[in-house]
Amino acid sequence: MTEKQDEKAKLIINSARKLFSVYGFKKTTMDEIALGAGKAKSSLYYYFASKEDVFTAVVEQESELLNETMQKAISKHNNSIDQLREYVYIRLKSINTMTNYSKALRDDILSNYVFISKIRKKYYIKEMETVTAILENGVKNEKFEMKDIHLSARALVTIIKGIEIPLTIDRQKKNLKKEVDDLMDIVFYGIVAR
Repeated sequence: MTEKQDEKAKLIINSARKLFSVYGFKKTTMDEIALGAGKAKSSLYYYFASKEDVFTAVVEQESELLNETMQKAISKHNNSIDQLREYVYIRLKSINTMTNYSKALRDDILSNYVFISKIRKKYYIKEMETVTAILENGVKNEKFEMKDIHLSARALVTIIKGIEIPLTIDRQKKNLKKEVDDLMDIVFYGIVAR
């Protein structure tokens, strides 16, 4: 794509992002996306073959933004324990601002779409890579001790997914940072008396 074509595609993605956030994937139409972008509906199909392709582009944009935010936050810490805490905190803090991304990961209604399964799988792989890298670094620097890094990463990713909705539903009444710290203390130190 030329730079001009790339800018037009971004305009369409930004229009679609707003509409999908408000109305959801199913209720948003290509006509509304075209209107929001100031384009003819037929010109949308020059850039995207279907509404699914537009939604995928929107979710990928939000995913990249979230990943950049997390990587920047993680890189501020040298200690693997702090990196993992920061990763969990930023992920939980950001997930609700990435409306379409969040819907793609959580919404059971959307799970019937093949393209959503691909989005979820791609995100899971990226999340596993990030958590695994933090754990490997922690083992190397003797901050963590574990028998199976991959299994530990999978367990942590599962825990994070399991708590994201309960911890982010009612944010104004909760101190998310403190709750993440408390949760990570359980993860790091367990519940067994020593």
